[in-house]
Amino acid sequence: PDDVEDAIMRSLEKTPADRFQTMKEFCDCLAEAEAEATVMRTAARRASTAFRRVPTREMRAAPGAQGRNRAMVIGGVVAALLIIGGGAWAGLRHRGQPPPDAGSPAIGGFDPHRIAVLYFQPPPHGDSLNSVADGLTEGLIRELGRIPSLDVVSRGGVEQFRADSLPADSVARALRAGTLVTGDLEQRGDRLRVSIRLVDGASGADYTRASFEQPAGNLLAVQDTLAQEAARLIRTRLGPEIRVREQRGETRSVDAWLLVQQAARHRKAAEAAALREDSTTVQREYRAADSILAKAQPLDPRWREPVAARGWVAYRLSRFSGNDQIQAAKWIDQGTRFADEALALEPQDPEALELRGDLRYWRWLLSLVPDPATARALLKSAQEDLEAAVRVDPSQAGAWATLSHLYYQTGNLVDVKLAAQRAYEQDAYLSNADVVLSRLFFASYDLGQFNDAVHWCDEGQRRFPRDTKFVECQLYLLTSKAKEPDAALAWRLSDSLVKVAPERDREYQKLNSHMMVAATLARAGQADSARRLAERSRGRPEIDPTRDLKYAEAFVRTLLGDTTEAISALKTYLAANPEKRATFADDASWWFRGLQENARFKELVGVKQ
Repeated sequence: PDDVEDAIMRSLEKTPADRFQTMKEFCDCLAEAEAEATVMRTAARRASTAFRRVPTREMRAAPGAQGRNRAMVIGGVVAALLIIGGGAWAGLRHRGQPPPDAGSPAIGGFDPHRIAVLYFQPPPHGDSLNSVADGLTEGLIRELGRIPSLDVVSRGGVEQFRADSLPADSVARALRAGTLVTGDLEQRGDRLRVSIRLVDGASGADYTRASFEQPAGNLLAVQDTLAQEAARLIRTRLGPEIRVREQRGETRSVDAWLLVQQAARHRKAAEAAALREDSTTVQREYRAADSILAKAQPLDPRWREPVAARGWVAYRLSRFSGNDQIQAAKWIDQGTRFADEALALEPQDPEALELRGDLRYWRWLLSLVPDPATARALLKSAQEDLEAAVRVDPSQAGAWATLSHLYYQTGNLVDVKLAAQRAYEQDAYLSNADVVLSRLFFASYDLGQFNDAVHWCDEGQRRFPRDTKFVECQLYLLTSKAKEPDAALAWRLSDSLVKVAPERDREYQKLNSHMMVAATLARAGQADSARRLAERSRGRPEIDPTRDLKYAEAFVRTLLGDTTEAISALKTYLAANPEKRATFADDASWWFRGLQENARFKELVGVKQ
């Protein structure tokens, strides 16, 4: 039951302060849950056809097209980059964040085993060391992330603070980190001096510090020494032995390493331009990154990183070409070749497996393979690559994120939710964390797990207070038993959604949100108002070609007890989406439980009587 699950999840919170403080609190919470629980939910519910989820034809549409995505509005350059997985950048990937040792003391509410490595600072006007500082920082994040007893904040988490002058304790609070690692670089003639500090997250005070020098031309030795020195300082703070693993097949070519770091800076410039929707700069910066990586490749032909990084660049460029399928196909082909080359060098590399899986799934979404049997095989191969990536490295957050979208096609909502949850647990700072949180909300909502739905909606509002997805989730909650029906609030939320919707989507968004208001009115006992609003909110086929508004109306009619009208609306919906009929027959979702014993409903969805 929801209440039991909530109690258990609270007892498993990573931060000790968030758990029950006494056994009695835990027992009391379980006792209350047992008293209230009357029906156990079905754990393996099939994927519902709830209309806020992306239908197959719309997911295959190019980003920015007129298709409607119920969990989010797809449009523009940013969505083209972020709609599916987190998309790791080879060598600069988001490492997993395993839970801290349960016995570790939390200082100031934050576990010292949760570590944030802040970007190292080059000297003023030391532009030549910028890429070196970034490479050393991200390499240290990667190396410390391999230590099972540490919970290391990903690159995406710390990158948002690189240009800020916030006090250390404020950064620690934002990242919930008990230990910060900071440092700076200084070149003295032909030697590079690196200073490193451990900072207490609760107070912002330095805990310990050290420095070392290495020849400036031997940057790989600098990287290795930095990792070992950081591990030594962490040992002084945490006590138990902390060892950094030996590097796995990394390059011994300083020139190749430097070029990869330079390419990474162009990649970051492209990502920043994407947020500004500056497609010209995005193209220029990604192409510059690819050109630099091409120079790095021959310097160490056995090093997988430049090859895989070129594959990621091609994948990103294919996303920007979504409206031009010929161009997108060209970049997908190129990215796939690089992924295959990387896998030839290291067959079980999780980043290369994720890359190839993302490329194959994107090809499928764009309907670039017209033959149905070949398309099915392509989707299966994408799933196999992504599942192989997380099997090799369960902390591969980007692969989990893509799987949470792919499972809408091949699995069930339980799979969707579990994959999205793994993505968020492994890296809460994925570039598309807002999308993952929205997916977690709607999967929980569709499964009827309303306490979880409230949690993920609240988490989304906390993390992304200006994101309309987390206005939308509040409106949907009003249609469920999670919240008391509040018609005035429903109207305010609906108006907010319509006001910020892109012009091309505004009419659909208005009708869609009005259907949710109608559902809220139905729950509030205002039957006549709900019926009138639902009737006014039916969309024309050109606005709603997949007839999803009919699906929403069927939900409203079911709440009102208008069985004949509900079945009629579902008939229209299924005529436009015949592939959904089997899902209805298996499990029509909690929206239509009031119809499941109706003979005409069973006949409509093909249930044997």
